[in-house]
Amino acid sequence: MVPNNMLQNNQNVSFEKAKYINITKRTVKFGADVYLFRNVTGFGLYTPKKFNIIPIPIIGALFLFGLGLASFEPTMGWGILLLLLGIGAIVLNVSQPDRYGFELVLNSGDHKVFETHDLNGIRTVADTLYKFMESNEEGGYTINIQDKSITIGENATGTFNTGDKFQGRS
Repeated sequence: MVPNNMLQNNQNVSFEKAKYINITKRTVKFGADVYLFRNVTGFGLYTPKKFNIIPIPIIGALFLFGLGLASFEPTMGWGILLLLLGIGAIVLNVSQPDRYGFELVLNSGDHKVFETHDLNGIRTVADTLYKFMESNEEGGYTINIQDKSITIGENATGTFNTGDKFQGRS
């Protein structure tokens, strides 16, 4: 697994919308993308940096104008309203939910992040994939990524048949 501090400085982070990741000893597939498993150099927890929904200078301006307007009798109501809006903006910035993601790091330097809120699920998936990567077992795993959870299916072995037949030229 890749240390988390190395992940934050990379510019090649893309957030993926796929709901499933299929991993075998040879390939990693999600959405329409397929990569060789040996091109995966790391995986684990991704914690995006929190950002302010309402910028700090705007909150400061709300407080300054609010204090200024509240100091005069005719505009006191507007001043109190601006102060309350400033307090609401601070609460909005502070009360953001924690966001996490399961990250696949490729040897090209790209980071593929699948967002979820399930921190324990990400750890379980990373541990399972680490054991799979280090072992000689064949088969594969399907990772199911939802907004609130991430799970990993049991190791599946066998052949996969789509039912399509190759139609060569006669």
